[in-house]
Amino acid sequence: MTKTNNTTTTAYDAARTAREAAEQAHTDAVQAVEQARTQQAEVVQRNAAGDTTVTALDLLTADAEITRREGLAQSAAAEAEAARAAEAPLLAEHYADVLSERVLRAEVTAEDAVLQSLTDALSLYVEQVRERETVMLEAARQASAVGIPNGSQEFRFGWRTTYGTKLPDAVFIDGEMLPFIRQDRALLDVLTQALTAVGYRLTAPGYIELKTR
Repeated sequence: MTKTNNTTTTAYDAARTAREAAEQAHTDAVQAVEQARTQQAEVVQRNAAGDTTVTALDLLTADAEITRREGLAQSAAAEAEAARAAEAPLLAEHYADVLSERVLRAEVTAEDAVLQSLTDALSLYVEQVRERETVMLEAARQASAVGIPNGSQEFRFGWRTTYGTKLPDAVFIDGEMLPFIRQDRALLDVLTQALTAVGYRLTAPGYIELKTR
């Protein structure tokens, strides 16, 4: 389905309108009951205060009006409930179509695009890190082979191996130190920076949360 079913949408809109009207009618009916009770209380109070203009018919009418309006409110409540029941399946059908089209399919498409973009970018970045490490390692080995000592900065190029490590961990170019970057560390660093840029932070493997601003 490429478009939300127009027939379903029209039926749902009509059912929603009918339900809203029924609920408003029930609200109005409940308010009418309260109004009748207020009016009945006023008549009773006037009679108790000695108002001789209050007749027996007034008292009976006030009581009967409450009963009449309560009956109408009950009927309105039943109609509102029936309208909700009639709307429910149409609402479900409508939003199943809407969410399938606008969320589910769009989400899959967007996820695929993001995943492909990330995969391409990270693959390129890892390859660049690997090439950088290969060139730096070869340069350090060649420098060691011709007698440039560990840590020396006598020439424009030098290399360094930290005590306890077998491979060089940095090189020097014109006095600037360039450390070797592990590929896993490089990936974690760039992903952390990307998450930070969009307002999140990596808290543990597999978990992210919104940054505290």
